[in-house]
Amino acid sequence: MRKSTLMLAIFTLLYLSGNVFAKEKRGAELVILKKDGLSIRGELIVVKRNTLLLNIPYSSIEVSIDSADIKTITAGEKSSAGAGAISGFLIVGVLGAIEVGSGFDWGSAEPVVIMGSGLVSGLLGGLIGYGIGGLFTGKDTYVFEGKPDSEIIKYLRKLRKKARIPDFQ
Repeated sequence: MRKSTLMLAIFTLLYLSGNVFAKEKRGAELVILKKDGLSIRGELIVVKRNTLLLNIPYSSIEVSIDSADIKTITAGEKSSAGAGAISGFLIVGVLGAIEVGSGFDWGSAEPVVIMGSGLVSGLLGGLIGYGIGGLFTGKDTYVFEGKPDSEIIKYLRKLRKKARIPDFQ
């Protein structure tokens, strides 16, 4: 009976944990270097036909930039290290608790030992997940200046996928 209750609790924890950390989709962080030398950093909200709309961090200012004025764009992706750490902690922690708990007689097992094993295993799994998640970061640089219109259109299509509103018409 206790084993099925523990398994139900673990399944519920894993299933609902995704909803706890869910938040609104964010656009990619861009650094745009304009042909006049001005550098603008902000979140990509939407890519229109020939313009990009950025939200400047820590303000409600939105800036529209024409693609003809752009020299380069650097799109920085956020690290997945935090998500890797949380996933590693939950998965390995639960497996560690189950492994230790399976060797005990449930009537005499100390819950503190089982939870302690899950915690230690989870910390190790979180550390490994943090390292693996940190590997999945990257930055893309798009050079607009001197490129033909066909190349710029390809860049804008790629950037559209990284926008907060990717399917804007």
